[in-house]
Amino acid sequence: MDKLIFLIRHGQSEANANNGALSFGTIDPLTQKGQDQASYTGKIINSFWDQKSLLISSTLQRALQTTEIIKANINSNSTIKVIQSKNLIEKEEIETFDAVCTRLINCLKDIECGNPDYNRFFVITHGHVIQSVISKILECDPKKINTISNCGISVIENLNKVLCFNNILHLNKNLLD
Repeated sequence: MDKLIFLIRHGQSEANANNGALSFGTIDPLTQKGQDQASYTGKIINSFWDQKSLLISSTLQRALQTTEIIKANINSNSTIKVIQSKNLIEKEEIETFDAVCTRLINCLKDIECGNPDYNRFFVITHGHVIQSVISKILECDPKKINTISNCGISVIENLNKVLCFNNILHLNKNLLD
């Protein structure tokens, strides 16, 4: 069966709200708008959720908060499994594009291999992480990939095909960046 990976950027953080600033810090909570974005995202994820789904989160605060809000909006009859991975964070130190892609693809492969009973992976992470994975799959310059919107959803199949990029149709106009 095909494995689907839903790459979701965290909701708007305080740093994002501050003139679109990027934050590499571990403490950067969501704004109210970011919490609302995560809630709407959780509702759309709920429509794709099944018993073979798994939530995976970066270990940074804004991604963890987004994950918890999404989780609260999923109606499931069983316990929702959440995995945290520090390999999904944006790093402040300089990393080559190839190094970032290798780290991220290997992380996703390890999660897939370590959870063979699952076929839908909902990964809450960061814009540059998503940009790197998508550009690697499409074999294009990451600078050609537009900015990823807060709570934008990109879907990839079997780590080699992009099905959807930065979908924000689930957000109402007041929640757009």
